Amino acid sequence: MNVLDYHSEILFGNFNQDNSCFSVGTKTGFCIFRCDPFGKVFERQEAGMSIAEMYFSSSLVALVGAGLQPTFSARRLQLWNPHSSTALCDLSFVTAVCAVKLNHKRLVVVLESTLHIYDLSDIKLLHSLESLSNPKGLCGLSPSDRSILVYPGRPCSGEGSVAIYDALSLSHLREVNAHQGALAAIALNFEGTMLATASEKGTVIRVHSVQTGERQAVLRRGTYPAQVYFLSFSLDSRFLTVSSDSGTCHVFQLNQPQSPTSGLAKAYLPVMLNDMWEPVRANAFAKLPPEHCASPFIATVIGTGDMRDVIAITFDGHCFVFKLDQQRSAECILTADRAIFPKSGTGAQ
Repeated sequence: MNVLDYHSEILFGNFNQDNSCFSVGTKTGFCIFRCDPFGKVFERQEAGMSIAEMYFSSSLVALVGAGLQPTFSARRLQLWNPHSSTALCDLSFVTAVCAVKLNHKRLVVVLESTLHIYDLSDIKLLHSLESLSNPKGLCGLSPSDRSILVYPGRPCSGEGSVAIYDALSLSHLREVNAHQGALAAIALNFEGTMLATASEKGTVIRVHSVQTGERQAVLRRGTYPAQVYFLSFSLDSRFLTVSSDSGTCHVFQLNQPQSPTSGLAKAYLPVMLNDMWEPVRANAFAKLPPEHCASPFIATVIGTGDMRDVIAITFDGHCFVFKLDQQRSAECILTADRAIFPKSGTGAQ
């Protein structure tokens, strides 16, 4: 997620493909951190970075400048090896790069109305796709080798639609009419079998099957509208986290049964009425401390089995860890507050 209009030092933040690390782009460079145990892995201070997308836990990072320095343009993408301090490739585009996604097979570069798909092994351009206007760079690429790609629908689609594309065979699979309004966030699970979406209204999150396009769950974030910053599946797809400008991360457990409304009824009831009958409310929530609620943030669930935590990265420079209680619906307990940049704040463990 990048927020170039936010007043903080951090311009970009995201977790890597297995949620074991996170990266931040700043006005002066980028940093990579390990989630558990928490620690800084790498830091480079040279120029502003609007994107610093990791390639799993390797030493490869996709970097896009913030345009704050002439040599680090927002239209230029570098695949950078921090250990050798060398650029493995250097790509330039006619418009600003809005997002970059990688897996073992593909590199996807998202512009405002175009997506470019590259073979990661030789950085050969394989195909280009047109999309609805997408200044936020909304896009998902499954980390698994299935290489499922999702993005705001094709130009002829409604503004709340999502296109599902096979980036290996370079074929369009289907389109999902996820929302009536414009999209605010998109996420795929690791295997590329589940699609989560939020609209700009932000009250309802919908989960669809990638294989069939059918709706699998309707999740109620809240009654009042909110700006959804970020959606994230846990590595095993059991949990979905929703980060919004309410200063709260809502955590949904996805293996719970939905309302027994029949498939025939779903087909004929209006979408809004279905949502009123079927919503699942969050199993737990993590509330940021009041002094950090105004900051954009990203969050996800880490850990396995009964040992789960919610980790939240705020764009004002903090990493918060909350204990997730899977046995009951409750507020998650804050267990750690660590300053990403110690010179700008104090972190307590």
